[in-house]
Amino acid sequence: MDQETCVTKVSETITNFPGHARRRWFGQKLFAEKGIDPNTVARILLSESYEGRLATEVCFGVAESVAAKTGLKLSWKESWDLGRFLLSCLTHADIYRLDRGEEKGAYYVASTQLITHKPKENTTTQIQICT
Repeated sequence: MDQETCVTKVSETITNFPGHARRRWFGQKLFAEKGIDPNTVARILLSESYEGRLATEVCFGVAESVAAKTGLKLSWKESWDLGRFLLSCLTHADIYRLDRGEEKGAYYVASTQLITHKPKENTTTQIQICT
């Protein structure tokens, strides 16, 4: 599946994630209040691979990444709530799934799609010393 198709799926899931009795999730309310475009959030989420990482680690990681790139200031609880919502969106959009590890209660993120990630840009400075 190409990157744009994945962005569309995740963005639509963020916007339309099913709630109980028409209740909106924390992430949906937060993005609406702050005017944050779900496409922007989807692009942030899909810019990294979460394959093989602990689900709890991913929850905090995606929340911190989205907060940093959109200027959000979140408490620990808000980070947890946003991260759970975003990881749920990734699983609901069928980009990732959660697999139970051998450890009791540990869930790991596994990819359900072949997603092409952009290679990280080399930001180090190369210095050539001439002698």
